Amino acid sequence: MSFYAGFDLVIDNDDGTVTPLASATVKVYDATNSVALADLASDPDGHVVAGSLAVAVGTLVRFRVENYQGRAAYAEQVTT
Repeated sequence: MSFYAGFDLVIDNDDGTVTPLASATVKVYDATNSVALADLASDPDGHVVAGSLAVAVGTLVRFRVENYQGRAAYAEQVTT
């Protein structure tokens, strides 16, 4: 068991502002071992809360959001 930090999902408006991405599905992928793990969701304020995963400490995990064309954006963390 290891842990990941919470983070915000936002859309860059190209004018210096951002808009929270509320209630979005976030796919979690173990990039170290090439395994899909789970789906999470952002809250109404675009925040994904910190949590735990059934992976070893030090695992590189990718969090990604997809649109109708596939991967739209992703972020990576190393679990603690």
